[in-house]
Amino acid sequence: MLQPELLVPEGVEVLKLKAELDIRLNWRRTASKEGRKFLLVFTTIWNLFLLPFVFISFVSGNLSILLFLSLHLAVGVGLLWYMAASMLNSSSLTVTPRRFKVRSYPVPIPVFKSRDLDTGEIQQLYVSRYTNSKTNGVPNYAYALYAVKTDGTKLQLLRGMNRETQRYVEKEIENFLGIKNRPVKEEAD
Repeated sequence: MLQPELLVPEGVEVLKLKAELDIRLNWRRTASKEGRKFLLVFTTIWNLFLLPFVFISFVSGNLSILLFLSLHLAVGVGLLWYMAASMLNSSSLTVTPRRFKVRSYPVPIPVFKSRDLDTGEIQQLYVSRYTNSKTNGVPNYAYALYAVKTDGTKLQLLRGMNRETQRYVEKEIENFLGIKNRPVKEEAD
């Protein structure tokens, strides 16, 4: 049966070989755009507000101010780290008939774990929507790619991308592995 050709979304690079499928996803170009501007503005304001206190602490030699601000500084550094990752990172998905590997680079983020699965364990792939953040009480949605394993457990493989990108990745991997697409209860419309 003929299948329609999938259009490659912006920020996605695909290399299809007979024995391997490589997909590279640029986070800046494939992530959901809603909420990113707010987070960038918030991160900038947060860190600019802390900067005079840090400067005064070093100039005066009174480093105890930094101890008082340590929680705020940790949040500021965490926000900067996350923004740097969202602008610089890419995800690499490598699929062979036996293995499925997902990794993100160059900025490591503890919540985005690398995955390495036996493809024989993957029964189904699906995309699910979740609330990534809220702006003025309005939810900003993002999408995650999940695998349903043969034992029935669900494993998150990739998150934070827009729906078009996630669906494209799902279809490419299903086509490569010969997985017939079946509906899953949590699947996004």
